[in-house]
Amino acid sequence: MDLHYFGTSTSEAGHYFWILKDNLTRSSPRTYFKDLPFNPEGIPLSKVKGSAEAYIMVDIKRNKTYCIMAICGSPVDNREGCKSVFWIDGGDMQILNDLIRQTPAAMAIINKMPFKIEGFKNEDQQSSK
Repeated sequence: MDLHYFGTSTSEAGHYFWILKDNLTRSSPRTYFKDLPFNPEGIPLSKVKGSAEAYIMVDIKRNKTYCIMAICGSPVDNREGCKSVFWIDGGDMQILNDLIRQTPAAMAIINKMPFKIEGFKNEDQQSSK
């Protein structure tokens, strides 16, 4: 199961679509907004840095379910409106949560964030923020 991500890398500003494994890999074949039944730029609704929101989106046309975790903020870009959105096709929120914690690239993103992330204990983030 692939862990997808929309957000910045750990080194530069600019939101892109990624597939996360051991490192950041731009999604291939390339993902476009029209490919998704949700708009990752429109979530999370909260504007508080570090707040995390979970969503389950059912795409009836494609017969797919998406589990999504959207975090307000970025590991490197502190402009208003930055976000970090993780998702999987199928599964459930526990699988998404576990996959984020088990994927080195995802944890590199989370560990680099300059603020505490709601729902992650201090030991999940390498430094207390």
